[in-house]
This record gives sequence, structure tokens and C-alpha cells, in this order.
Amino acid sequence: MPEQQSNMLNVHLTIDRTEYLLKVAPDDEETFRKAATLINSKLARYQERFPNQGSEKYKAFVMLDLATELLRQANRNDTQPYTAKLEELAREMEDVLGKK
Repeated sequence: MPEQQSNMLNVHLTIDRTEYLLKVAPDDEETFRKAATLINSKLARYQERFPNQGSEKYKAFVMLDLATELLRQANRNDTQPYTAKLEELAREMEDVLGKK
């Protein structure tokens, strides 16, 4: 674990005009920077579309927006229904081939 800590980078990110210092793995730096940019973009869009709502409300909108995107993505990647159908078809094929 200490070796992993020594490889960490200090990254300064600004989200909603507040600076945050994070320690991240070098491979994750770009991802964190893109995430901060995405959050700021969504905040700006909500602030423009719904003026005078307050910082906390905008942050809640962004969290809800990102959470729904994450859940939609997870649902798109759920292969269980396909796997179950393929297994069913394989059993049916084995039954048909086994009877001949």
C-alpha cells in the first residue's frame, strides 16, 4: 500500500468555483479532470435553464442527472437476459440433436 501512495498525484480540480485537492493514480488523472469538466458543464446548463435556484439545488440536479445516466448505462450493459436466452436455446438445440 505505501508504494501505491507514493505513485499518487496531487490534482487540483475546480467544481462550481470551489477548488478541491485530490490524490489520484496517474492513470485516473484525465478521468477526474473530464469528470470535473462534465459536472461544471451540467451545472452551467442548469443555472442557465433555471435561474435563481441556489447552488445546492443545482448540485442536486446534476447528481440526479448523472445518477440516471449511470443507471441507464448499467441497464444497457446488463447481459443477463441475453445469457439466459442463449442458455435456453443451447439446451433446446442439445435436446433436438440428442434425439436424432
